[in-house]
Amino acid sequence: MPIYYTEEEYRKILERTNKEQKVFMPNEIFDDLIKAIDVKEEGHSSKHIAYAFSYIYLITYLYRYAKISNEHDFSEEGLKRLLTVSPTSKGKKGVNYITKRGGLLEELGYIYKVTDFPLAYFFDEEEKSIEFEYFSQVVEDGVPSQFVTNLKNKKINYPVKLLKTRIVKTSNGKEELDPILDDVYYTTRIDLDIFIYCMSRKELGVESFYLYSFIKFMNDIYGVCWNCPLVDLPKKVGMQLDVIKSKLKSMEQYGMLHNTHEDFIIGAPQGSESTKKANGYTVKRYGSFIKKEQQKRSYKRGKIKTYEENEKIKNAVLEGCKFLTS
Repeated sequence: MPIYYTEEEYRKILERTNKEQKVFMPNEIFDDLIKAIDVKEEGHSSKHIAYAFSYIYLITYLYRYAKISNEHDFSEEGLKRLLTVSPTSKGKKGVNYITKRGGLLEELGYIYKVTDFPLAYFFDEEEKSIEFEYFSQVVEDGVPSQFVTNLKNKKINYPVKLLKTRIVKTSNGKEELDPILDDVYYTTRIDLDIFIYCMSRKELGVESFYLYSFIKFMNDIYGVCWNCPLVDLPKKVGMQLDVIKSKLKSMEQYGMLHNTHEDFIIGAPQGSESTKKANGYTVKRYGSFIKKEQQKRSYKRGKIKTYEENEKIKNAVLEGCKFLTS
């Protein structure tokens, strides 16, 4: 996986500020991408579903905080570099089918090409809403010709879910939701620092960023910990098991994730308390991530025990408790 920028360079390119951290992703994107990108099909890979998610995240951030007009190259090639993909990635194994005009994300209703884009944003006190000042408005007002020349041929992918009414499938059919810019209901907040952290580290990348976001989505639904058998994760997240295992390990080592690593008990009677429990996953806050000067954390797996060994340990613990309370 190519890394084109350091963490510091990402912060400069994306003009990262403390006040411009929050990015809210539509929760329906997880189900939509899992159904649309089958990693078992030729030409698809685990990185593709993670790339599609990360692409929507990045263009949403750039539009929401009006960063598109800055000096950096935010063309499709430039976005690929920011998302740890070679700008020449084409062909059967390339990612162009995901973001091109008429491509997968456009078919799913997440993007479409436009030539107008925000140069600035502000909060309208009267309307109580965020408003944008667009390139087209500035052109009408009259600006230096050099400024217009530099930007007039720029095309971007419009983040539909941020700005248009969302149609979300529910158990009762379909429900209309306000644009994310107006209402963050049924979204998952992922701060920009987490995106930058993943993209600037070879062991993490878009796959770990996607997994972190998915697990955070699950944590928001089920509480502090999301329990899921390892064998069920490919179906849940839409990635291959070997990739999932590798990235989960890296995420733990970098302090991004807590995994309960339940012990595997061999020969446990059906229905007994010693039956294998599903591992529990909890994402950690950015402040807990391993910093550059710190060593990566050790990786601990659950132990494999026989039912008899496990019962002996449990009984010894119980006897110890009785002794202490007698």
